[in-house]
Amino acid sequence: LMIARTPHQQPASCVLTKVLQALDHAWHDRFARAGRPLRISDVADVPRVAGSGAVLRHALDVLVDNALVHGAGETRIEHSVGATTVTISLTDSGPGFGGQAAREPQPAAPHNFGLPLARRLIATMPGRLEIVQRGPHPQIDVTLTLAGDADP
Repeated sequence: LMIARTPHQQPASCVLTKVLQALDHAWHDRFARAGRPLRISDVADVPRVAGSGAVLRHALDVLVDNALVHGAGETRIEHSVGATTVTISLTDSGPGFGGQAAREPQPAAPHNFGLPLARRLIATMPGRLEIVQRGPHPQIDVTLTLAGDADP
């Protein structure tokens, strides 16, 4: 929470490949124990992005945890590289977002703080989090700036 509340982070960059590999390592067995697959696209040559790897990892952990707890079926994490950005897309086969969780970050109850927290963390990278598909089969996109490029 402290990271999300800090308005300005020190300029940094992180190796997205390492962040996604660590995410896979941390969550693969948890999904397997729940009888659900977690698929992360090939991350061999993903470029560096602006921002803190620790902040990004925390935000992605929140999103993956939400997918495990509230989603269903396979959870996929894929990425696409644009001219100045990288977009990480997280999807699952669940019913999607409902009520307050799908709206802008204004949690009504303690259990609705995950998505607003992830959004605030991503904003510090700098980046943006967008709910592309509210559900069923929800999709969240996290768009980050390539290291050395202008803010998104």
